[in-house]
Amino acid sequence: MLTAEVVDAAVCRAISSSALKTTQTKVLVVAAGSPCPDGWTVIVRTPVNPTTAAVVVAKPGGDSTTPACDRGFPVIDPFMVPQPELLIGKVPRGTHNIVLNKFPITSGHVVLPTVEYRAQHEPLDESDFAALWSCLPIDGDNSGTSCGLLGFYNCGTLSGASQGHKHMQIIRGDTRMFIYQAASSVLSALPSISTALATIKIPCLPFPHALVDLRKYVSFEADPAIATCLKAVYDTALGELGIRLPGQTENTSENDISHNMLLTRQWMFVVPRKFESYLNIIPTNSLGFGGSFFVRNEEALRLLNEVGPINVLKYLAQGP
Repeated sequence: MLTAEVVDAAVCRAISSSALKTTQTKVLVVAAGSPCPDGWTVIVRTPVNPTTAAVVVAKPGGDSTTPACDRGFPVIDPFMVPQPELLIGKVPRGTHNIVLNKFPITSGHVVLPTVEYRAQHEPLDESDFAALWSCLPIDGDNSGTSCGLLGFYNCGTLSGASQGHKHMQIIRGDTRMFIYQAASSVLSALPSISTALATIKIPCLPFPHALVDLRKYVSFEADPAIATCLKAVYDTALGELGIRLPGQTENTSENDISHNMLLTRQWMFVVPRKFESYLNIIPTNSLGFGGSFFVRNEEALRLLNEVGPINVLKYLAQGP
C-alpha cells in the first residue's frame, strides 16, 4: 500500500540527489463559476518564474533513451528504465512501477507506468485498476484541506497526456477541488451502500460526465474481484459517454477515445475530451476536471478568469 510516509521519504531522497525538478508556484483558489453552486472552487497554480513553465509542462519521468511509439508524444520514453533516484518500487503484482514525477507541480506526485510498454491511448484494463487501487490507502491523510490520495488517467492525445507510455498518476487530494464538493453533495443524498455500480450525473455540471459511487468497496483490497468491478463500470461509463473503444468500430482513432478518469476509494469520475487545450492557451489534463489548473503565464490566468473554469472545461469536454 502506498502511504504518505513512503512517498515523503522518497521525495526527500530524490531532493537530496537533485533528481526532482520542482517549480515554485503561487496558489489561488477561485470560484468554479456558474452554473455551479457558490462554494464550489478550483485551485489555480501559476509559476513564480514563468520561464520555468515550459519545463514543468514537460513531463513526468526519468532518463531513458528508449523511443516512444506514439505519434504526438516526446521521442524519449522516461518510463522504460525509470531514473533510480525516482523509483519507489513496484505494485504488488509487479505490472507497474511506482515512480516520482520528475517535474512535480505539487509535492508527492507519483506516476504508475506499466513495466512493459503499453500505449497511452489504450483504455485502462483490470491490471491497471488493480495497480491503482493498491496504491490508494483506505485511510488517507484527512488533515486540513487534504483528503487522501487521488488517482487519475489521461487517455489519448486530447486528454492532456504528456507521454506515450501508458501511465496513471497519483497526487494528494484537496477539498478545495470542486470534484470533492460535487461528489460529496451527490453521494450524501444516496444510500451509504449502493446495491449496484451505476453511473450518476452531477446536475449542475454543464459537460458530459459519469460519476460512480464506490463507497461499498472502500475497504476492499486490490484483488481480482475489485479490479473486475472497476473495469466493468469504467467500460459502462465510456459507453454511456459515447467514447468508442478500439475494435468497436472500424475507424476508431486516438481522438475518439480521448478521456479523463479520476479515482478515489469513494468514487470514479470520467469525462470525454474533444480538445486538448482552450484556444491553445489553457491546456489541462484530468486534474482540470477535478478542479486543479496549472496555467503557465498571466495571459492564461486572465483568460481562465474571464471565461470561467467550468466554461473552459465545458469547451474541452464537448466543444463550442
